[in-house]
Amino acid sequence: MARPTGSSSARLQASRCVKPLAPDPLAAQLERPIVRKAEQPVDSTQQKPFGEDAWQTWQGLLAYEKERALEARVEWTDDSFPSWRMEKVTFTAAYADERVTAYLFLPRSVAPPWQVVVFWPGAYAGLSSSSQDGRNTLDTSYWSYLVRDGRAVLYPILKGTFERGGNLKWDMGPSMDHCIFELKDVFRSLDYLETRPDIRADRIGYLGFSWGAIAGPFLGAFEQRIKAAILLGGVLYEAQILGFAARWKAPVQMVNARMGGEEDRATPLFRAVGAPPEHKRLLIFDTDHSLAGFEKEIIKANLEWLDRYLGPVK
Repeated sequence: MARPTGSSSARLQASRCVKPLAPDPLAAQLERPIVRKAEQPVDSTQQKPFGEDAWQTWQGLLAYEKERALEARVEWTDDSFPSWRMEKVTFTAAYADERVTAYLFLPRSVAPPWQVVVFWPGAYAGLSSSSQDGRNTLDTSYWSYLVRDGRAVLYPILKGTFERGGNLKWDMGPSMDHCIFELKDVFRSLDYLETRPDIRADRIGYLGFSWGAIAGPFLGAFEQRIKAAILLGGVLYEAQILGFAARWKAPVQMVNARMGGEEDRATPLFRAVGAPPEHKRLLIFDTDHSLAGFEKEIIKANLEWLDRYLGPVK
C-alpha cells in the first residue's frame, strides 16, 4: 500500500474545521423539522356540482375524432402464463401523431367472446419509466383475479405513465389537467375493444385503483360504454369532481380504507355519484389505502358486483 505524502501538519490544515466565534441566530431555526402544511379536505357541504356551462366546456376539451383510423396492431403475444394469454396491442391516439400501447390479458378458463374490464392504475404509474412490457406494473394483485375468474383485462399505458413518459415525480399526485390525455387514451381503448370479435363490447367494466379511482367520475360522466365500475381508494380529491360524479349514472362500487381519514373523503364522493342508491355501494375496511389484509373479502365483493351488472362469465 502506498504511504500518504506530505507532512502531518499540512494534512491537518487540509482537514481543519471552522468554529464560529458567536452563536448563529439562524442555526436553531435551520435545525428544526420542516413543518408541512396539512392537506385541507374538501368541504363537500359547501360545494355544488358545476353547471351546464362548465359541463359544455369539459365536453369540448374531451371531444375527439372517433372516426379517426385506429390502425390497430397486435405487436406480439405471450402464451407462457398459466391463467391467461397476453397480447401487446397498439393503436392511434386521439391526439397528435402518437400511438397508445395497451396490454390485453385473455383468460384461458372461459371461451370467447369475453367480458372485459379496463384497468387504470395508481399514481405510481407516473413515477416509473417502464412497465417492462406490461410484466411489472406493480399492481397485478389488484386485477389478476378478474382474468382467472374468466374476464379479460385491458391495461392501457396512459400518456405520462411508464414507457409513455413516466418518471414525472409528482409531488401531491396528478391534477385534473393531467387527465385529459389519459381519458382520451381510455376512450380510444374502448374504440379498439369494439373492433375485437372475441370481446363483448356490450359488457365492459372499469376498475380504478387510487389515481384510477379518482379518475373514475371523469371517465364515467363522459363514457356510456362502461356498464359497471369499481373504485379502489377513490376520494373527493378536488371539488370539481362533484360535477362529474353527479353526471355518472352507471352502477358504481367504492371500496375504501378507514385509516388515514380516507373514509371521510370517500363518503361525500359516494353520495355525489349520480347512480340510483340501489345501484351504488360503499364498502369500508379497517386497513390503509393499500387495502391490504382484506384481499379475499374485496375480491369476493368485486366479482359479485361484476356478475350482477355484467352478467356471470360463461
